[in-house]
Order: sequence, then structure tokens, then C-alpha cells
Amino acid sequence: MTVWLRQRRHAVLVLLASLALVAFIACAGDAGVPGAPGQPGSAGEPGAAGNPGSSGYPGNPGPTGPSGPSGAQGSAGIKGQLGPTGPQGSTGSAGADASLGALVVHDSRGTTAGSVRVGNSVDIIGGGFAGGEVVTLQIAHAGGSDTIDAGSVVANGGGAFAALSVRLPSGMSAGDVAAVWATGDSGTRAVAPVTFN
Repeated sequence: MTVWLRQRRHAVLVLLASLALVAFIACAGDAGVPGAPGQPGSAGEPGAAGNPGSSGYPGNPGPTGPSGPSGAQGSAGIKGQLGPTGPQGSTGSAGADASLGALVVHDSRGTTAGSVRVGNSVDIIGGGFAGGEVVTLQIAHAGGSDTIDAGSVVANGGGAFAALSVRLPSGMSAGDVAAVWATGDSGTRAVAPVTFN
């Protein structure tokens, strides 16, 4: 019985091996024709340009350099020569002799001759003029000369006049010195010094 089973098993194995060989031969055909190569893929779209980078901040300014030393003082220039002397002017003709009168000026609020407080009016009293002579009053000072507005000043029959509470031109300061002139239309003249305080 055991021998029979062995023989049957051997026969079955031979049969299975034969079937497998037949099946292998049946499946193994000729090699197929290789397929055509595929078409190349289309080129990709170009990428978008990148954003430009922001500009950098300017650097801090460098420190100021030191000042250079001062230059040496130049030498003094040569003094120029004196120009030629001009011709001497001719002597003027002698003026007519004028009669001299007397004149006193004082502050209207005081009686000291020649002393006037800045801003106050003055009294101008004259004598020695011709009777009926029209007198013009002026003041001479460092800034020039001005006519004193005293209205109509006329010497009386004795040659005297009095111009009271007369306002002097403005612009005088304490310590200034001036001179008041009285000039008659017939040529008589008188002067009195005035000091402002």
C-alpha cells in the first residue's frame, strides 16, 4: 500500500511539473515591438520677477575736521606820499563894520544869564540897537544854526527889545553849549552864550 502511494505521488508531481512547463511555454511569446518615445513636455511659464529690495538708509555724516591755525598778520602797507599843496586862496574883501549891541539870554523860570534847562522857554533881552530896528534871532550849535521863531521883534525908540517865553528849536541836550545871535536889519549884531542843563 505504501509503495502504491509513493508511486502515485511521484506521478502527480511529474504531471504538475509537465503542466507548469507547458503553461510557461504557452505564455512565453515573441517579444513585442518597443513603443514610440513620448512627446517632450511643454516648457513651463517663466516665474514672475521678484520685488526690488528697498534702498538702504544713508550713513551718518562724519565728524567735522578741526579748524586750521590762524594765518600770520600781514605787514603794514607803505604810507602813501603827500599830494602837492594847492595854490593859496586870495584874501577876501573887508566887511562893513557892524555896530555891536548887548544881549542877555536866561531861562524864563530863572534869572541866571546864559543858563537854560532843556525843554524850557527863554527870555531874550537886547539893547544898543537903532530905534525901530527889526531884529532876527538865531541860535548856533554843534548841529548847525536855526532861526528862532519869536514873532516880530522890533527895537523900541531907545534901541531895546525883549522877546519873552521864546521856545528854542528842539534837539538840544543837557551839557550842550550854543550861542544866540540877534541881528538888526541895519547891521547891528549881538551875541550871548547859552549852556543847557
